[in-house]
Amino acid sequence: MKRLIGTKGERYAALFLRKRGYCVIHQNVYTPRSEIDIIARKDATLCFIEVKARKTLCCGLPEESLTTRKYRLLIKSAWWYMHHYGYTGLWRIDLIALLMNSFDEVEDIRHYRHVAL
Repeated sequence: MKRLIGTKGERYAALFLRKRGYCVIHQNVYTPRSEIDIIARKDATLCFIEVKARKTLCCGLPEESLTTRKYRLLIKSAWWYMHHYGYTGLWRIDLIALLMNSFDEVEDIRHYRHVAL
């Protein structure tokens, strides 16, 4: 069930990004360290985007579930990706937090740019 919510959240996040002028390059990229949910380009910047989705606030806001450990793994994965593809330009880490209702529709979506923990 948890994975299903995450998959739907990632689809909504990709659509959200496309509507705002981002070019979604990859989704669910597995690296030796972790997984990158979405890799997108906005203007000259490569964005590595973590997606957190929740159906209830009983465990806190979705964005509160981005741990320091996960953030460090995301940075290592971003470095791996850039090295693997020879990318040397601008880049950043973003977070998209979604709150979904019982019908799996988005109730609220927030995009945090340049996330740093």
